[in-house]
Amino acid sequence: MRLAGAIAAAVPDFVRGSSRKIGVSESDWRLKMDPHPQPHRWIGADLELWIRAQPGARATEVKGVHAGAFKIRVAARAIEGAANDALLDFLAAALQVPRRRCVLVSGETSRQKRVRVEAPDHVLAERVLASWLQTSS
Repeated sequence: MRLAGAIAAAVPDFVRGSSRKIGVSESDWRLKMDPHPQPHRWIGADLELWIRAQPGARATEVKGVHAGAFKIRVAARAIEGAANDALLDFLAAALQVPRRRCVLVSGETSRQKRVRVEAPDHVLAERVLASWLQTSS
């Protein structure tokens, strides 16, 4: 019996059936935990956004919500960080904050991104987010 316990302890979580699996993106994991997650959350005065970016579009625009994240089409190509820069410029303009207050937290080379906007105006941000949630993809 004691050997079985030691073997069980040595087995990685993903083999035992942990809800957090290797290779599962954060947005997919969020969907499994909550089938209708909000694509944003407030962390104190900061706003955190989950974004599904689509680089190489004709114009930069929000196209609704996709897989628990705002789907944003970005006019810049995904070459040398140009799409990330254009995305952060777009968010800064939409939320009326200086560009330096928009920080890419994760997803530098992925379509799934997490962006923190430091201390935007709460009322304005909620109004902008509500209009983005109304946009259909």
